[in-house]
Amino acid sequence: MWWCWNPFHRMPVGASTGGIAVVIDVLRASTTIVTALEHGSSGIRTTTSIDSAIVEANRCHPRALLGGEREGVLIEGFDLGNSPSEYSRLAVENRSIVMTTTNGTAALDHCRESAEVFLGAMINRRAVANTVELLSQRMEPVDVHLVCAGTDGEPSDEDELTAGGILAAWLSHTVNHDIGALSHTARHALKRFNDLFSSDSSREMEHSIESAFRITLGGQRLTQLGFERDIRSASAIDSSTLAPRWDRQRNLIVAR
Repeated sequence: MWWCWNPFHRMPVGASTGGIAVVIDVLRASTTIVTALEHGSSGIRTTTSIDSAIVEANRCHPRALLGGEREGVLIEGFDLGNSPSEYSRLAVENRSIVMTTTNGTAALDHCRESAEVFLGAMINRRAVANTVELLSQRMEPVDVHLVCAGTDGEPSDEDELTAGGILAAWLSHTVNHDIGALSHTARHALKRFNDLFSSDSSREMEHSIESAFRITLGGQRLTQLGFERDIRSASAIDSSTLAPRWDRQRNLIVAR
């Protein structure tokens, strides 16, 4: 069964235990993490507080880069914010990163009892869907939880649309196209995606996604902060083939 939780607080504690979780914070943490790994970062450790991020970074040799934000703004003393454009190959290649954000890293922390945890965004939605499908075949029966970070405890339209995009990719990849495997909330997310993005043209779809993201609460906030280009970056559907996975033993998000 596929579930969609928006925001992550609605997922009961322990609900994803033994299952697969896909954490979604499309504007911007999950998009930024995928981008950092695409550009050669050796791995990303997440924390829920600024102080713990600083401690973790200083434990690494060489010192890890500090990345993240609070209320969308770069944290004082940190090397990087939460904008995908900051995580260039020049900045992050072969470097480990410790990251803390307002919503995304808290959602990830909520899923640590899951058997497997992945990071999902619009830019890697098909890669995540394919990876989860292959993994779930080996783990059957298993529940898959699409866990939306939300915004300050409230549901996030952009995260739900991304969850719907992942589901659409999964259904196109699955031979039986079993809509019965979707919970009510998952079906709602899928319908929202399909209603908005029915075009077969990837360019038209990307434009539609960007337009939809811009009018969400998260998109409006980024625009007000001057991060409009991050919305464009987050809308580049299927531009990444990575499905970042949380490595439990190393407590590190790595490329998969």
